[in-house]
Amino acid sequence: MQIAIITGASSGLGRQCTAYADRQGLDEIWLLARRRDRLEEVAAGLTTQARVIALDLTEEASWNELDELIQAARPDIACVIHAAGFGRIGPTADLTTQGQLAMIRIHCEASLALTKSVVPYMQRGARLVFISSVAAFLPIPYFNVYAAAKAFLLRYSRALRQELQPRGISVTAVCPYWVGDTEFVSAARQEGASRYFPRLFLPSKSAAVMQEVWRDIEARRELSVPGWQAKLIRLASGLLPQRVMLWFCRLFA
Repeated sequence: MQIAIITGASSGLGRQCTAYADRQGLDEIWLLARRRDRLEEVAAGLTTQARVIALDLTEEASWNELDELIQAARPDIACVIHAAGFGRIGPTADLTTQGQLAMIRIHCEASLALTKSVVPYMQRGARLVFISSVAAFLPIPYFNVYAAAKAFLLRYSRALRQELQPRGISVTAVCPYWVGDTEFVSAARQEGASRYFPRLFLPSKSAAVMQEVWRDIEARRELSVPGWQAKLIRLASGLLPQRVMLWFCRLFA
């Protein structure tokens, strides 16, 4: 049985990924997220058979449960997309410790656990994709834990690619800019941080972002930086001193 596994499949880019995976001629798509009702809605719109798995990937028990499901099924995993994630905007002192640690768990620790579970069942030609962010390219005040976690994910992905290359497994890190038509920003501000980043400068659209991302996934690129906004930030972060980039971040915060 050849399958794809998509985390964060109930919304945002994860949900967009399900439509592309649906065209790949797979036997089954495993949809992971916290909200079962949302996942069932996504599954109903697919032509490929879908398996709904409601798990909270900020919890170690969920990583173990997924690992057990994979071991029991012993599938041929053709594609894994780790799109689950969230951010919290605001001063570090105002954010809960629990919320900040949860960002680290879902972006960093869950990525490690997921990789450990899926790689033994991936064959030559398989794809492993991590949704990182342009935040990985620079430190962002009032969004610091999220940016640091995404920087980890980018570095981890690029190093893992070199390890898995001899086995013919591609690893792609995706680094999009703000995507304006998802729930991400409103959720990030839910702890009363509406005065930070009050205006999103030229946000991108999820459909356009996903179209470019999927081309990069199919081309087995190491890095996908969709949209001119993301490309500009990546270029600037490599050319300008960090203190200048921090000044720009504070200007828009």
